[in-house]
Order: sequence, then C-alpha cells, then structure tokens
Amino acid sequence: MIKNEADSHSVEKGLAMLQSEVDKNPENAKVWFEYAGAYDYLGREDKAVSLYRKILEIGIDALPPEDRPGFYVQYGSTLRNLGKLDEAQDIFQKGIETYPHFSALKLFKALNDYSKGINLEACKAFLESMLKNPPDESVRRYMRSLKWYFDNLV
Repeated sequence: MIKNEADSHSVEKGLAMLQSEVDKNPENAKVWFEYAGAYDYLGREDKAVSLYRKILEIGIDALPPEDRPGFYVQYGSTLRNLGKLDEAQDIFQKGIETYPHFSALKLFKALNDYSKGINLEACKAFLESMLKNPPDESVRRYMRSLKWYFDNLV
C-alpha cells in the first residue's frame, strides 16, 4: 500500500496529526473515528480496534449522525479481520437493529456469517447479488473492501 519513503513519511505525519488531535480533544468521538479509520485503512486493525473501543467509551451518540452506521461497519469489520467473530456479530447485529436501511451492515454481517461457517452458499449468493446491484450508497461507500473480501472468500 505504501509505495515509497515519501508515502511512508506522509502516512506517519497524518497519524501524528490525528494523535495530536485526540490528545487535544480526548472526548471528541469524531476525531477518534477518523484516527481509527486511518489505522484500519492501513491494515493495522490491531491498533484500530482500541481506538474504536474508545468511541464506545465516549458514546456512539457523540459521533455525528452520518458517521454512526459507518462506525458499526468499520468496527465490526475490524473485529472480523482480527478473528473476533462473535464480537463482530454483536456489533453488526446492533448496527442492523439501529440502522436497518444501511445495507452495508447486512453485507458485512453476511461476511462474518461466512467466516463463522454459517450458511456458506447462502452468504456467498447474497453477497454476490448485493455487489452486482448495490441497493444504496452505503454499499457503494464500502465497495472496494467488499469486493476484495468477496474475491478472497475461501
């Protein structure tokens, strides 16, 4: 992902800026969400997970309303990637109950079900259908990740 030293320097500089922001605003859930998302994007889920947990401590309601469904997607996906499938299941389920029209949550829950060995063929068919005909913007928002996961289903 990081192609050269200049890219690496830019990434480290960005992370340092986000760290500075959380130090200045330790109760700002939006800053923590951006910080967690940066580590998540870099594939450093081990670091991202503790940052997402900080948002839970602060309270999800402290996030801007438009970020709340994405929190459930990103935190649940991070847990799944770390092999914490039961925790991920709980997060996805809570997200679906709270935001039933945010279709990306259902897709990520299906990925988690697949990882748990639940209804493998049904999960695969559901994912394929949703990726071919995304029902809403929430799916398009996570399309790159979803396609990668789908292409790498074992």
